Amino acid sequence: MTVDDKSTAPGWDGHLLLLPASASEREAALAAWARDGLERDEQVIYAQDGAADGASLVTILEANGIDTAAARAEGRLRLIEPVDAVAPGSWAAIVDEALAGGRSRLRISGDRDGLTATTKAAARLEQELEDLCRTRPVSVLCRYTGPSDAGGPLDQVAAAHAGGLRERQLQTTMQPGRLMLTGEVDLANEAILAPVLMAAAVAGDGLLRVDLEQVSFLSVGGCRALAVATSRFRAEGGWVELRHPQFIVEQALRMSGIDTLANVEVIGSHP
Repeated sequence: MTVDDKSTAPGWDGHLLLLPASASEREAALAAWARDGLERDEQVIYAQDGAADGASLVTILEANGIDTAAARAEGRLRLIEPVDAVAPGSWAAIVDEALAGGRSRLRISGDRDGLTATTKAAARLEQELEDLCRTRPVSVLCRYTGPSDAGGPLDQVAAAHAGGLRERQLQTTMQPGRLMLTGEVDLANEAILAPVLMAAAVAGDGLLRVDLEQVSFLSVGGCRALAVATSRFRAEGGWVELRHPQFIVEQALRMSGIDTLANVEVIGSHP
């Protein structure tokens, strides 16, 4: 089979899940995401608790060379209290008000205790944010410290973030029937890959394309995750294409026997 469309590097659009390993990683990712929006003349709305520990968004952006005073004066950066964002329907009202005021695209995020509170309301909030990303010109960045701090089973959290996941070594981007991976899969993040694969399989229509061109390392555990996480999908007739793996990744796939599994095909080897 000949495949012409190759994967592209994942961007920072959609409903994104960030799993940083440290405060510095969180700040760098948040700054990059906000800068991208500000440079595109999108409005960045951030729910921030002034009494919270850690650097404020303004401090983080200023440290990364962003003129926050100008951004706020021009209406491209808006800070709100977390309490204004967590009640049912609050984000939808905030977003619709901004769009009615002339904004064409928005980016929203917040401190952990605001936007991504680990409470029973978290699932409801995440679903509301996902609905906003699907129905409005909105990108959402949700931050957690790691899988154990995600407010529920990781498979549910991953499924709620169709835009993808950002971790120290691994980035994922999901589209209907397609999962793009960038980085490395090893012991530190093998557990993250499985729920992402399951969520991507559910979102597809009998065919799951996994783009591996940007993956530089795939561990034995990562291969196992590929096999186990897609087993039910394949047993029900689904087909998995592992596309454009680099030589070292293709070796790992073939040595683990992934290419011999039912309804799995390795396509377009990449040197």
